[in-house]
Amino acid sequence: MFTKLSAVALALPLVSALTLNAPTGLTTGGQGTITWTTASGDPATFTLEMVNTLFHDTFAIANNLQSNAGSYTFEMPQVPVGDGYTFEAINPSDINDIYATSGDFSVGAATTASTTQASTASGATLVIAYRPLCASLMC
Repeated sequence: MFTKLSAVALALPLVSALTLNAPTGLTTGGQGTITWTTASGDPATFTLEMVNTLFHDTFAIANNLQSNAGSYTFEMPQVPVGDGYTFEAINPSDINDIYATSGDFSVGAATTASTTQASTASGATLVIAYRPLCASLMC
């Protein structure tokens, strides 16, 4: 019994309480925000990577994020639309040392719903409307 308690006591200092929250509403190429919580003893900085477990792709998001900041807003890279994404907080000096992993989340298609107005020489207004990109291959 004492041996089991000693093993647990030795392992406790190695556990990080850094917790990455799975984001919602991310779109490829859009703006995203990730949030996290920390506890005493967590590392001061970490590197943030986005991983797609289905495609086995890793995307660098930010280096040397301050743990006490609690959130980071960034421009999403152009990534495949779909499920199977996670964020990882990684030791900046050892990429094999993963501090925390978020829950799974999905990335949606980019949206470009905007309207542009331009005046012509005759004084008429020309309205150009852009529709969102098709989210499926059957457009």
